[in-house]
Amino acid sequence: MPREATGTTFQDRSGRWFARVTLGNRGSKDRPAFALPERFDRPAAEARKAVLADLAARLRAAPTVPRDIAEGLLERAAAAEGKRLADVQTAADRILGGEVPIAGAFGKDATFQAIGQAWTTGELTRLYPDHVAEREGAANDAGTLKLHVYSIVGSVPIAAFNLDHANAVMRGLPDDLEASTRRRIGKTMARVLSLATFPLRLIPASPLPRAWMPRAGEAKAKGYVYPDEDRVFLASPDVPLPWRVLVGFLHREGLRWQEAARVTWSDLDLERGSITLDVNKTDDPRAWSLNPAVVRALRAWKAYRERTAGRDAVAPAAHVFVKDSGCLFTTENQAAATFRALLERAGVARAQLFERSDKRRPVRAHDTRSGFITIALACGRTEAWVQDRTGHKSSNQINGYRRQARTAAEIGLGDWTPLDVAIPELGPEAGDGGEAKVRGNVNGSTVQKGRRARIAVVSCGSSPSARGAQEVPSGLLLTARSKSPEGTFFV
Repeated sequence: MPREATGTTFQDRSGRWFARVTLGNRGSKDRPAFALPERFDRPAAEARKAVLADLAARLRAAPTVPRDIAEGLLERAAAAEGKRLADVQTAADRILGGEVPIAGAFGKDATFQAIGQAWTTGELTRLYPDHVAEREGAANDAGTLKLHVYSIVGSVPIAAFNLDHANAVMRGLPDDLEASTRRRIGKTMARVLSLATFPLRLIPASPLPRAWMPRAGEAKAKGYVYPDEDRVFLASPDVPLPWRVLVGFLHREGLRWQEAARVTWSDLDLERGSITLDVNKTDDPRAWSLNPAVVRALRAWKAYRERTAGRDAVAPAAHVFVKDSGCLFTTENQAAATFRALLERAGVARAQLFERSDKRRPVRAHDTRSGFITIALACGRTEAWVQDRTGHKSSNQINGYRRQARTAAEIGLGDWTPLDVAIPELGPEAGDGGEAKVRGNVNGSTVQKGRRARIAVVSCGSSPSARGAQEVPSGLLLTARSKSPEGTFFV
């Protein structure tokens, strides 16, 4: 039986101790020496030599660990003291356990699909947290690759992937896809190749030249739901309540669809009326004060969820916006068609919302964000106020909405109806045996007219649009104009 490699110690002329351990295979002369801390005496040197010999034995048993990494670990372990030695040992455990990947984590024969799936499932983020960020749109990326890419080049080894493969994918796309969609598919494919280059180091460089990326195409006109249409949508019993709650929240708070879909009850402080959004597309945590009517509506929604789905549905880690079945909402791309269908079901029929042509695209779930920004600017809210909620970092991004906002102000669209008023099921008087009555106020005073429908004023700015209130037949919509900002009476 061969003698176990236990290492040796020796001193140089200055009296400093060194440890020599075997790093190569049996019989190898690959026995580097490592300097130990200057204060070490013989017993300390012998103890540290034993630590290094054990680590070297483990590294020899892991042939996928490159020699330079193994030698670096031993060098750090030799010189470290106290907690630093424990940190080195922890790092070695992670590398040897596969938690921190090295070259060879994916073989050269790995296919394009294997790399793509490792990215979209979050596996690469787990393996390379410093270089592959968690992506908010991972579900969309996975759908894009599955629908358009994997069927053509999924089985191609990443090392053999070339420009012809990428061109084959683009030639196989349906003719009716918009230029922006084709570009998104190209960018998603290019990202997989970029990851194969680094950090996976499976190919020396991406085979796609910079000029290959599909052009973006001309920007198309896009619409957004007006405040009066939002009120019709939110009051419609033909639209599932969870959809109305989510869309109403998005119109009034400006989150991205996927950001809102991830909000949990722990992200909300319904006592103080605030939200904290730590995980988002731009990796820039933000927090802000919620609209008071949104807070009231969310309190009612929480009570509804607890009443209909149990206490677990409102636990801190539970998602706020879920369907009646308890399932999460679909991705933004998948939600677009459903959103349009529900708008039509509710009676929102403005043609521009549904038109699809060379110059215009139909409204999408993401356009709730466009509506939020437009109405906020039209009502005189500041750019900083908008950015706090949307997470936009550039004034240029906000400026793109200013012309649209001026038009909204000029035609008197008004502000969004208070959410707890717009959704009857979330109002304070819902469920009293008849139709939910709408609550409102004028000049800060609640208008009470018995059991008949009451009127609220929605205005841009702090001044109300009318001096008083009146009773009107249910369902009638009146627009008031005065010297103060325009507003809308509703019942």
